[in-house]
Amino acid sequence: PARSGEASAAMARLCTFFFPQANDFEEITSFVEEAARMYGLTVTHFKTDFKAGLETLIRDRGIRAMVLGTRFGDPNAAGQAYFCPSSEGWPPFMRVNPVIDWSYSEVWRFLTLGRGLPYCRLYDAGYTSVGNTKDTVPNSHLANGDGTYRPAHELVEESQERAGRIDKKKNG
Repeated sequence: PARSGEASAAMARLCTFFFPQANDFEEITSFVEEAARMYGLTVTHFKTDFKAGLETLIRDRGIRAMVLGTRFGDPNAAGQAYFCPSSEGWPPFMRVNPVIDWSYSEVWRFLTLGRGLPYCRLYDAGYTSVGNTKDTVPNSHLANGDGTYRPAHELVEESQERAGRIDKKKNG
């Protein structure tokens, strides 16, 4: 999409980052690259663990706040609000959670209703919550019965959003 010079400059100043892992879906990596090109973002790839990467961002770039996509239904979202400090034992920063109180269907309405916003194509293949290739499968609640799956936005029972995630505690 065409952007004004001012908007392009603002987007270029955003500090965006990615923590690629050995078991990432290729579609996730491709989406990060496509979004960076589309929005003129420079994405820093960290080859460290998440905590060490955050420490680097805070120390070297002076980052004091991060905008996240956390919602109340997410694991580890308990006690969070629109603005809340990082958890104890983590590098200090302010979490900014603009969609903390959005439902699953509200996220999809925002992405799809006339906006044409990009999203990872895994969601069109029945994935409703994406981790990595070792802990994520298409959501069985979207199965068509012939081995194919309906897109994520067609999930009716929102409590089943994470039905495609494999419990790491049970499966090592």
